[in-house]
Amino acid sequence: EVGQLVSAMHRMQTQVVSVIAAQTEMTRRHDEGQISFRIDDSAFPGEYGRMVRDTNTLVASHLQAFGDALKIMQRYSVGDLSLDMPKLPGEKANLTETMDATKANLSAINGEIKRLAMAASAGDFSQRGDVDKYRHDFRDMVGGLNHLMETTDGNLADVSELLKAIARGDLTARMEGDFHGVFATMRDDANA
Repeated sequence: EVGQLVSAMHRMQTQVVSVIAAQTEMTRRHDEGQISFRIDDSAFPGEYGRMVRDTNTLVASHLQAFGDALKIMQRYSVGDLSLDMPKLPGEKANLTETMDATKANLSAINGEIKRLAMAASAGDFSQRGDVDKYRHDFRDMVGGLNHLMETTDGNLADVSELLKAIARGDLTARMEGDFHGVFATMRDDANA
């Protein structure tokens, strides 16, 4: 009986060492980027096989959540904000919250750009975006649009003042200033 017990303990020890080695191999492979690697559960009998299957299931579950997030982020990166991240439970909810925040921020900046573009296309260059609502590059984007709106508004106001003077019969009026591009052409044409 003692011999059978020692033999059984040795087989159990061998199986535990094999499971640990398989998990170590899985960790190594995943660290190398081979995230599709799974442990072959058929190599482990009984409860050891169940432990390996549970490990594979756990890894697959986490990778599925990150894969879903990656697919959605790829859509967001090309401007498709139509998808939402599935609501994940527990600590995984951080992933959902991050994706929701990303979508909300992209939607907000998109709305701001559309609002300013609509105002400009309607001839209203007095509109400005709220730079204080944004940070980092989004803040710079809105600031750049504000600069565009301000420059255009000011330059068109100068052209308008010149045209008003000409309409009053004042042909000595001139448009002065440091204009560039089409505004410089308009200045030169109006002055001529």
